[in-house]
Amino acid sequence: MRQLFLHVGTYKTATTTLQAVCAGNRSWLVERGVLYPGLRLERSTGTSINHRLFAERVLAGLESKRFRGLPAYWQAEMVPQLEADPSQRVLISAEGFSRLPLSPDPEREDALKGCLSGFDVRVIVYVRRQDHWYEAMHNQEVKAGSETRALSEYVAGGIAAGRADYARQLEFWARLFGERNLVVRVFEPAQLHQGDIVQDFMPLIGIGDLTGLRAVPDRNPRLAPELLEFKRTFVNPRLRNYYHRRIAQLVFGFSQRFLPEAKGRSMPYDLACEIMRQHAASNERVARRFLGRDSGALFSSDPENEPRWKHRQALHVALHTRLFAQPKVPGVRVR
Repeated sequence: MRQLFLHVGTYKTATTTLQAVCAGNRSWLVERGVLYPGLRLERSTGTSINHRLFAERVLAGLESKRFRGLPAYWQAEMVPQLEADPSQRVLISAEGFSRLPLSPDPEREDALKGCLSGFDVRVIVYVRRQDHWYEAMHNQEVKAGSETRALSEYVAGGIAAGRADYARQLEFWARLFGERNLVVRVFEPAQLHQGDIVQDFMPLIGIGDLTGLRAVPDRNPRLAPELLEFKRTFVNPRLRNYYHRRIAQLVFGFSQRFLPEAKGRSMPYDLACEIMRQHAASNERVARRFLGRDSGALFSSDPENEPRWKHRQALHVALHTRLFAQPKVPGVRVR
């Protein structure tokens, strides 16, 4: 039976980097027996670097045309590529699939399994230390304009929803495709092969020799902590989409030019420790059940065992308000 690798993230585990590498090396992958199908973009020409459009249909409202049209979409977009290419292995990658375990639904599960029927499915999941995960996710969503809550409020909502409860998520995939078909990897340098995500991922899909693989630049850099609060409190809620994008570009450009080191922690130390305490039992279950670790240790580090850090402070919000409350930009209407 033909093997299919379903890479489901999670978010903020270098998924964009992996997808960009695979999309930029499709011919290289085919030469090594792996097909990485392309999906046509919906609102522009070209091909997506990942399979987000497929995942979005699985996650769409059950009565929506997008969900109901999933089988036809699979037949039109995927089946011709699968039949035309003799590669024995197939790779599908979309971190959006990591949202499925948060609200399990038999109809969605059946729809996904129906598309993948006839394949020997192996699910690949990377997990990241939860305090790092929440910090990175908040940065990403504020940067994208989809999040306006403060970090502490964002974390509280995420914990209540189980967004980083890895035991719950992995148990979902084990139930759907079988525990023996679940590949769990820990996203931290000490546990990645040679400390590199690409070096770690390729052997999972049967490729050990990476000679000839073209590297790609970072496609998803972070916003420096000093500007994150400004972006969250001023830009996001006050500007419509077009102007939000333009000013967001300016903010990000400023961050890259004058605050290039975005690696400092924007999360307070005490909040990081509390996040890890909240997930301790879940992490131990993952380590024991899915990785076979008698110690119950999932991650090699923990904030309580690290020197107490002082998080990087945001630029003062009151200053932003005084400077930008009445912007005199021609054509810009602040609502």
